[in-house]
Amino acid sequence: MKNIFFLNFILLIFCALSQAQSVNTAYLSIANGDVVLADFSTCSTTVVASHTDSFTDISQGDTDNTLYGIRYDASLYRINVSTGVITNLGILTGIGFGGDIEIDSLVKESDGFLLGVNRDAPGELFRIDVNALTATLLGNVGYGSAGDLTYFEGSLYLSADNNELVEVDVTTPSNSTLIGTIPNTGGLNSIFGVVTIITADPCSINPTYELIATGGNDSATINVSPLQASINCSNFTSHSIYGASEVVSDIICSINLSIEENITMSTTPTYCNNATTQLNATPDPINALGTYTYEWTVQGSTTVLGTNANLSININSTTIYNCLVTDSGRVPPDNTASATITVTITQPPAQPTLLCWETATLNTTTCLWEISGTQSTQPTNLECWETTTFNATTCSWDITGTQPAQPIGLECWETTTFNGTTCSWDITGTQTVQPTNLECWETAAFNSTTCTWDISGTQPSQPTNLECWEIATLNNTT
Repeated sequence: MKNIFFLNFILLIFCALSQAQSVNTAYLSIANGDVVLADFSTCSTTVVASHTDSFTDISQGDTDNTLYGIRYDASLYRINVSTGVITNLGILTGIGFGGDIEIDSLVKESDGFLLGVNRDAPGELFRIDVNALTATLLGNVGYGSAGDLTYFEGSLYLSADNNELVEVDVTTPSNSTLIGTIPNTGGLNSIFGVVTIITADPCSINPTYELIATGGNDSATINVSPLQASINCSNFTSHSIYGASEVVSDIICSINLSIEENITMSTTPTYCNNATTQLNATPDPINALGTYTYEWTVQGSTTVLGTNANLSININSTTIYNCLVTDSGRVPPDNTASATITVTITQPPAQPTLLCWETATLNTTTCLWEISGTQSTQPTNLECWETTTFNATTCSWDITGTQPAQPIGLECWETTTFNGTTCSWDITGTQTVQPTNLECWETAAFNSTTCTWDISGTQPSQPTNLECWEIATLNNTT
């Protein structure tokens, strides 16, 4: 029962690691202290880190861009393959083992834990706690390590001394099994490293993988049963290969997801007052290994809003949307990706109080009110008695005022003329001069009808029947 559980456990670990590899690549530690990325499809290498001393073996790290390296003095290192920085973590302390720790083969068992085998027989197998810097003895494999461990098809294999390949039983190391001697094919010898590489479909449910052995400056593909070797890269490293590690390629295998708003094509859209638009989710790679499915939610809610790559929205407050995409053709954890987008809604200020001729229009770009319109022009050329007042109800100018009444009761000689300067009536005209030098019997009276002086009166009759001595003379004074 323990063996079945162990094999299932190993298979799970292997699947988790192997399905996160780049195609036809592995990291190699070589004799001059370089750590290189080897591409077995082109038989080329690229230096990713260098150290003054070589590592006897390397293994996957706890992150996509790190490896662990070990030397014969039991010092453990962390290697950052992105930056080239190598950090000495310290010397391992043995637990349950009093001899010298001379581990020259490493493999990642789980995050924070490695497995390693001593270089000489009986090949002590250790579980290494990276954080505690301890190496706990699990038992003897029975074969000295030549320089590497790797999981392949659910089993853990050790490259042992004398080009031997050993299947390691981690639960009971003494039950480890010799598979055989790797054939010296095409000059392959001094085999130190064994490593598992993915040769096709690294991100799919069923990747294709191979076991690679490294010896000297060469590499060969290995068939476990029957045990055979076939050179695939000859003399492709500058120095001898000491150890190898699988390439963690979660970045390559994982899905990336980006979300942008449809109108502005922005990943951080901002709207004024309201957003009626569409959100677009774009996975990378664009083509799924299986089929992409989508699930849209609002952050903090489990309610599914949509199941397509696009989501139409109509909101009036800031909302954070989350989209989860799943590729049915991939295996966890690399089959999903999620992304969020915040649609920010800026609330406009209160609409301003307007004058009757003004119109307020909300500028959705600045989220401010723009006021347009002008007051109608105040009338001109008014009569002097007229006054203009703007009527806010009718939004027009009211003209008020009346011309002063024309004077009445004028003398016949008087004439009225309206004075636009003084805005009053001017009365002009003078009475004709009363006649003078009238006869004493005459009287001048002004005739308002004819507006002239009427002269009336007659001279008294000259007396008659005078005496002969009498003479009549008119006295003008009396």
